[in-house]
Amino acid sequence: MATLPHNRGRLTGVAAGQDGTSLIEVALTMPLFLALLIAAAVFGVVCFDSIEVSSAARAGAQYGMQNHATALDLTGMQTAALKNGTNVTGMAAVAKNFCQCEASLGTNTSCSSVCASPQTIPIQFVQVNTSASVSPLFNNRWLPGVPVSFTLTGQAVMRVQQ
Repeated sequence: MATLPHNRGRLTGVAAGQDGTSLIEVALTMPLFLALLIAAAVFGVVCFDSIEVSSAARAGAQYGMQNHATALDLTGMQTAALKNGTNVTGMAAVAKNFCQCEASLGTNTSCSSVCASPQTIPIQFVQVNTSASVSPLFNNRWLPGVPVSFTLTGQAVMRVQQ
């Protein structure tokens, strides 16, 4: 007559001593993983919107830097910026142009004046500033410590083509 193995009929492995421990561990760590996943999604959306706001400022400045006529078209620069940033709702754009002498870059001068040394016309620049207030889908109701909204800004300054 054959003998049966010693542990036959006994529960082994997971069922023997860990009948609910794994389930409890998963239940305790799942909220942490879910919170990290939501935080990563919020961070990704805010980063994407930040890139869009900066890119819109650059598009507006690129429109204005084409020539002296487009440098004076402040509305056209703002429109170009807003058309580039259509993925961000509530974006605002402000455009301006200014001139500086080559010898004293950083100090604005009149665009109709003549620079003293060397005797040249001033260099013309355009600047576009964009801003938007972004509210993430999951705000501090879901994740304490995450702001309700973020204010994103972009700025681009370019020299006008002579």
